[in-house]
Amino acid sequence: MMRHVGSLGKMEEPYILAKRYNWKGFLEFFVKKKGLLDKQIDLRRRISFHYAAHCGSPEMYNKMLSKVDPSNMQHVLRMQDDMGNTPLHEVAFTGEVEMTKSILMKEEETMSEQFPIPLLQMRNKVGETPVL
Repeated sequence: MMRHVGSLGKMEEPYILAKRYNWKGFLEFFVKKKGLLDKQIDLRRRISFHYAAHCGSPEMYNKMLSKVDPSNMQHVLRMQDDMGNTPLHEVAFTGEVEMTKSILMKEEETMSEQFPIPLLQMRNKVGETPVL
């Protein structure tokens, strides 16, 4: 079981749900607490969208994306875990085409000069882009 470290204590529930592949419960947690969608879930600095990349359900992923405030979307999509992976890196790793399209569409819909590097060009700590 995960140790309570600072604000991670409140994220123990979605962490356990994801580890048990209880994606329905995971989604329900974030529907109720959408303000936590961009909060760190584990010590590897992953957020809900890093974990949800492995759910296998584009519908669920889209429901979660729809809960993010459009003004915060670019920030959320660019959040990196301890290896520098964005949610798009994680989705691309799974080969889930529909989730990849969803992320890229959200990026396009909420483009901002504040984030000049496109998601497809963001590199993790070993230099990989999501399409590598």
